[in-house]
Amino acid sequence: MLKRKWQRNILDFYVYLKKRKKTGNKILITTTDGIGDFIIRLKLFNDIGLKFGFDNCYVLCDKKIESIVKKIGFSNIIIFTKKRRSKLFGKISLLSIIFKIPLKYIISLEFDQHDFDIQYFNYLESFAYKNKYHPEMDKYYSNLFLTKGTSVEEFTLNYYNSFFKKNLNISEIIPDLKFFYSDTIIKKYKTSNLSIGIGAGSRKKMISPNLFAKIINIFWKTKKFDNIFFLGNGKRDEDYWKNLKRELNLENINSIYLIGKLDLNESISTILNSDAYLGFDSGLFHIAASLGIKTFGLFSSADTVPYSHKDYKNVITFWGNIENSHILNSYYGNPELNSISLNEIEAILKKSL
Repeated sequence: MLKRKWQRNILDFYVYLKKRKKTGNKILITTTDGIGDFIIRLKLFNDIGLKFGFDNCYVLCDKKIESIVKKIGFSNIIIFTKKRRSKLFGKISLLSIIFKIPLKYIISLEFDQHDFDIQYFNYLESFAYKNKYHPEMDKYYSNLFLTKGTSVEEFTLNYYNSFFKKNLNISEIIPDLKFFYSDTIIKKYKTSNLSIGIGAGSRKKMISPNLFAKIINIFWKTKKFDNIFFLGNGKRDEDYWKNLKRELNLENINSIYLIGKLDLNESISTILNSDAYLGFDSGLFHIAASLGIKTFGLFSSADTVPYSHKDYKNVITFWGNIENSHILNSYYGNPELNSISLNEIEAILKKSL
């Protein structure tokens, strides 16, 4: 919602003049948060399309997941730009589009949906998580699903079972992104490859470059990969790479720098051409996990709602122990994340690579 009252008043007046309670059989799905959360909810998202018909659904999403949304089978896509998220005229532009759609339901899949102006659609049946971050939004939804459990996967499971009135378990909702990209799997390299994602949604989820370099060296020594692909995007990842490469001995590693050079589909293709993936809590990590390749994650329990991945057969996560922290004041990560045990990683890799 808009922060300034005068802007809210203008938007209210616009809606009063323009809104037509036009109803029909179309479905609006909002999934406007990050790639990782979107991937975790992949089965829920896809099965909504199957239930109502992909052509019957409109998807409000961020530009960064548009290519995956199309790959799944949705064609009516509305991009939730920064202006449409928080600016007055951007919101007017978005509402003018949605008011023309003869909607029956609005289904919000985000854990914290507070940017979309659901208050103007109280004449429709709507569905959402009970919002513990912005509880003031709950009153605008007619159906609320509790965030039961201690992990994102458990939250998603409860939404799925409540919405579809089923009784699935977590293993039955594990995302299978590979299913949608099976026709694009082309082995470009007849070699063993490791993909490394060096970015995350926050620098506090990215461990110290010095420690990460040591972890990469352990992977390299355990299995002599022919190629190591470094993946990422944006200035933060580029800055991190500058620090990381100073710590790495690249003379002994056939590294392929792909940071900022690939779109999402190309990144997915690269990961599919890899034997394993290593990275932080990020969108690419969740993509790798959902593609079924061996996926190794460096995680911190500092997140309010952690991902568990305990039911993923192809995922191993390494967690820090704050009591063993040896890097207390790094710009990247946090004391817990920067305390991940190198000995533990080495011992596990000998069994799993």
